[in-house]
Amino acid sequence: MLDGSSLPDGRAENDLQHDVNVSSIQQAWGAVSGDFVRTGGMDIANLRLLEWLSRRTAVMAVAHRVDDSLSVQHSVRCRLVSRPFGKPLLGRFALARAGRDEAKSILDQGGRFVANGGNCDAGDINWVHYVHAAHTPVLSDSVLRRAKFAVAHRHALYSEKRAIQNARVVVCNSLLTARHVQEHFSVSESRMRVVYYGIDSDCFLPASVQESVSAKRDLSLAGRPWAVFIGGMGDRRKGFDLLFDAWEQLCSDGSWDVGLMVVGRGSEAKVWEARAKASGLDEHIRFLGFRTDIPRILTASDLLVHPARYEAYGLGVHEALCSGVPAIVTDACGVAERYADDWSRFVLTTPLTADVLASALRAWRLDMEAIREQAHQFAVKLRRHTWEHSCGALVEAVQSV
Repeated sequence: MLDGSSLPDGRAENDLQHDVNVSSIQQAWGAVSGDFVRTGGMDIANLRLLEWLSRRTAVMAVAHRVDDSLSVQHSVRCRLVSRPFGKPLLGRFALARAGRDEAKSILDQGGRFVANGGNCDAGDINWVHYVHAAHTPVLSDSVLRRAKFAVAHRHALYSEKRAIQNARVVVCNSLLTARHVQEHFSVSESRMRVVYYGIDSDCFLPASVQESVSAKRDLSLAGRPWAVFIGGMGDRRKGFDLLFDAWEQLCSDGSWDVGLMVVGRGSEAKVWEARAKASGLDEHIRFLGFRTDIPRILTASDLLVHPARYEAYGLGVHEALCSGVPAIVTDACGVAERYADDWSRFVLTTPLTADVLASALRAWRLDMEAIREQAHQFAVKLRRHTWEHSCGALVEAVQSV
């Protein structure tokens, strides 16, 4: 059984911090993903991998959207797939079909092809960023939307199982993901590798006190400490409902002086915003919607709170830590594996309650300045493992199977 002492390819995590040297890649590579863009953990990871590969060999990208940084490269060919009638589920079928076509062509020529979970049964490399079988989201939406979700979820479960079981090698973004893959799909350890995500170290780095003050002023947040929640709000997987209840409890005490920024969008966002106003919490919670200036948001933040019920990895948490911002997470997040032993108090056990979360937040506030200093030291270690290292490690891991 996989454990946290080493990666499945036999190397300790610290070994991945060193420069990875893949001297030459002879064959062409391809990959299929919904989007190769800069938003979302899975999207960023796929984009960084193809950018890395494009500097070394010919690359094919099959997607609905491709960032300009990738599409303009001479070594990259893009096959853009539209969503018929704008329907996401129909788009999945079209993307899978296009991915299989391109995978067959590349594999017949001796190349390699990367699929993600159940998005395409390509039969080569499956880079698993999320395991649908590990968690069933809870929606509090209309009957029609719940019915649509049920259909989409059943399709995701079926396609995920088939694609992962048929893959030659399965790359997981955490040991948590690897355990779920073994549990639900019975994939042998010999076909599995774990490679953690990297970081854009020039973008996510600890801020000075002056930079933090300036960011708070620019965002009209001056005068108090601020915690931040970053995540989708279409269901309860990210745990915002727990955070809201904990915040309501904390704000009932007049001494609680911390504000909460909420970054994200989804069908439940407006519901929570209305509930905050009705509860008199609108002075304590700022709903910022979707943002592209996450580094700036983190510079203005004193804490990130991520009480997720399931998170295969949690790149947003990783980015916060690399920015020197302490983060409270749950043991249902893969990124928690990277917390040092002396940070274990920031990893909360699931199932989590609002009372436990509120207690953890109070403990952080009492020792906020010392914890911030420790977070800056933790950031130094995490920032060594860049996307350059991560992508090189992934290619080496695949070649070792």
